[in-house]
Amino acid sequence: MSRYHSTGDGPRFSSRPNGARWGGGCWRCCSSGWCWSLLWLEALEALEEEAPASHPGSGWGKRSGGWFCATAPTGSRWGGASLVVLAALLDPPRLALGAVPALITLAWCGLLVALLRPVLAALARCLSLPIAPRTMNWLLLLIVAAFGLRYGGRIYPQSMPGDILFHTHRFVEAIGQGHILLKAPHRGATFPYPPGAYLVAAPLALLIPEPPRFFEFGAALVDGLSAALVAAIVVAVGASGCSQDRSQYRSRNRPQTTALLAAAIYVFAPAGLMATWWSFDTHIWTQFVALLLVAALVVLLAPAGQWRWWPGSGVVALFTSLVLLGHSGFFVNTVLLGGWLLPALWLAAWRGVAWARSACWPLTLTFGATLLGTFLCFSSAYLPMMMEQAHTVVTEGLPEMTRQAPVPHEVLWHTLWHDGVVRHFGGFPLLLVPSGWWALLEGRGHQSPGTRSRPVRRSPARAGVGALVLAALMVGTLLVSGFLRCSPL
Repeated sequence: MSRYHSTGDGPRFSSRPNGARWGGGCWRCCSSGWCWSLLWLEALEALEEEAPASHPGSGWGKRSGGWFCATAPTGSRWGGASLVVLAALLDPPRLALGAVPALITLAWCGLLVALLRPVLAALARCLSLPIAPRTMNWLLLLIVAAFGLRYGGRIYPQSMPGDILFHTHRFVEAIGQGHILLKAPHRGATFPYPPGAYLVAAPLALLIPEPPRFFEFGAALVDGLSAALVAAIVVAVGASGCSQDRSQYRSRNRPQTTALLAAAIYVFAPAGLMATWWSFDTHIWTQFVALLLVAALVVLLAPAGQWRWWPGSGVVALFTSLVLLGHSGFFVNTVLLGGWLLPALWLAAWRGVAWARSACWPLTLTFGATLLGTFLCFSSAYLPMMMEQAHTVVTEGLPEMTRQAPVPHEVLWHTLWHDGVVRHFGGFPLLLVPSGWWALLEGRGHQSPGTRSRPVRRSPARAGVGALVLAALMVGTLLVSGFLRCSPL
C-alpha cells in the first residue's frame, strides 16, 4: 500500500493522518504480538553462539531455511509457534493487516543478521576492540530489534507519513533540478538547509527508485547500525583507559554490559523512536555520521597510539564535512565539540602528554580547514540573506522579521520541560548522564572479576579524551535544545 503518487507536477502524497491515527499506526506495528513472534527466528539466530564451520547444521543456514523446523530446539519451535497462535487469537484484524509488513521486515532482518555477524566481527578485530562473542550476539539482537521496530513501523499501512513529503521534495529539488542551496522557511524565518544527506543518498537511491521507500529503509538501517557505533564507543573508551593488557579486557563483564546498556538505551529511548515516527530522515542520517565521527576520535586519540596525518586527518575531515553539511542542529553541536575538545587537547599537550602532542596540530588544522571549507563552499552563499535578517532584527526587532507575535517565556519554559525533557527524552536518559560521565572520569569497572580491590583511578591523560568528547556532545545537545526551545523564533 503506497502513499506515493507521481504526477506531472512532481511527487505528492495522500492526506496526512491526524495525531490519533498515527498514534495507533506504527507503534501498534512495533508493539503487537505478531511482530515479536515473527522476529523470533532472528532473535534465535542473533543470540546463537558461533559454531564451527564444519558443523552441517550450524549458523544461518540452519536457522533461516526449512531445516529450522526439524533441527531447532523443541522449546524454540513451540515458543515461536505459540506466540503466532496467541497473536492470531487475541488480535486477528491487526495480524491480518500487518502480516505483509511483518514478513517483509522479517526477511530484511534475517539478511541483516547474516551479513552483519562476520562484518562486525572483522571490524572489531581490525580496530582492536575487545568485544566478547556473547556481547556481539546481544548487540546483533539490538540492531535487528532497532531495524525491525523502525522499518516495520514505517511500512505499516496506517503509519504516519511524517516528513517524507518534505524530504522527497528537497531530494528532487537538489538531485533532479540541481538546486543544492536549499532554504527551509520556519515560523516566519528562512534558514539554510544543508543538502549533504541528499547528495550522499543520490547514488544509493538507484537501488530503490521511489524516494519515500528509500528514505524509510535507509533511515531504519542507519539508525539500527548506530546502536553498534554506540556500543563500540563505550568499549573503545573503556579499553583505552585500561591500565592492563587489552587482551584481558574481554574478560571484564561490566564494560561489556555497559556497552550493551548504552546501545539498548539508544534503541528504545523515546527520542530515537520519535525521530523515526516523524520521519526526520536527515537528522537520523547526520546522527549516524556524528557517531562515526565520535567513534573515529575515540579510536584515533587512544593514549597508546600516535596520530597519523593519513588516514587519521582524512577520516576526521570526511566525517566532519558530512556532519556539517547534513543537519543544522548537528552543525552547531559539532562546532561546540571542536570548541571543547581542541582546548582540552592543547592543555594536555602543554602538560607533556605524548599522544596529545602528536594530535593537537593535525586535529586543529583538520577541523579548522573543514570548517573553513564548509563556510566557503556552502554557508557563504547565504550571507546576503543572513545579513538582511540580522539588519531587520537590529533595526525593527525580531517580531517584525518573523511577522509573528513573541511567545511568552512561561510557555517556552513549559514546552522545554514537558515536551523536551519529559516527552522527548523520556526523562531517564538525562538522569544517567552524570553517573556515566563520573564513571568515565573515575575509570570504574576495570578490575578483573572476582577481585574486591579499589577501582583503578585513571589519570586525566588517559580518561580525558573519551570523557571530554562525550561530555562536549552531551552539553552541546542540551544547550542547543534549550536555546531552540527558549528562542522566540
